[in-house]
Amino acid sequence: MQAETAMPMPVGPAQAVLSDEDDRWVSEKLSKWARWMRRADEIVGTGYLKRSPGLHGFTHDGRGDKDYDKLDGWIAEAVDSCMASLSLAEWAAVQNHWHLAVFKFPRGNQFSLYLSAKVRLIPMLRRRNVV
Repeated sequence: MQAETAMPMPVGPAQAVLSDEDDRWVSEKLSKWARWMRRADEIVGTGYLKRSPGLHGFTHDGRGDKDYDKLDGWIAEAVDSCMASLSLAEWAAVQNHWHLAVFKFPRGNQFSLYLSAKVRLIPMLRRRNVV
């Protein structure tokens, strides 16, 4: 009989560690993306909103807001295009974390998949010159 050899456990995708600075940076970009996903400016032909309305702020000077909104929209679109490069499980974990959709994670690995997605998004966003 052959002696059983111990097979090493596969290393999960979330074994990478994020620095606090990188974690804050990518979380800020994901926050802008989540707000953009909830925007209410697109209405489907039935009269219902395409995305949930979210909250909109108001200031006395709209000129600066438009510039910031354009920049936030550009960042959100870059994040959205990078989201397509994630694995389906990572994509679902990000959607679930930001309450854009509800998915079940029977393996209990939602946080590790979310961390893995954040680690993978950082170099993709930096290649797109997202600041």
